[in-house]
Amino acid sequence: MTTAVVVWSTRGVDQTTLVAAVTPAVATAVDEIRRAFPDASVRAWPDGQGGAFVVIDDVELGPAWAPSSSWLGFMVSYLHPETDCYPHYVGAEVHRIDRQAMQAPFHSGQTFDGAPAIMVSRRSPGRDPLLDTPARKTQSVLQFIRSQS
Repeated sequence: MTTAVVVWSTRGVDQTTLVAAVTPAVATAVDEIRRAFPDASVRAWPDGQGGAFVVIDDVELGPAWAPSSSWLGFMVSYLHPETDCYPHYVGAEVHRIDRQAMQAPFHSGQTFDGAPAIMVSRRSPGRDPLLDTPARKTQSVLQFIRSQS
């Protein structure tokens, strides 16, 4: 989507630059996210504290949404793996195809690293840091979005 490209096209960094600026666990998490979405453009850049911003371009959201695809953004905290990868965001232009108002866990009027966004609040309070990786959480959030009707 052109919105994502304009906002952070210059922020994605190569793996060597990212590894030098984030914790080893965050670098591993970003690599796992890239492997989990092999057909997508995955951009990542340091947050300045050892974590990373991550954007996956053009993810399919499913038939309940227009447009049917958007960017999906989130942060992997420098505290990873001890913290949840939360929240996730999609582009602000996304809306329900039936034009019904967004309801929790969708929160419009938000921003993600300066981009207008809708927050998708899917916290995982009982998560297992060894099993519930950022890649798995992101897949779970996408599955939830796609399950909406």
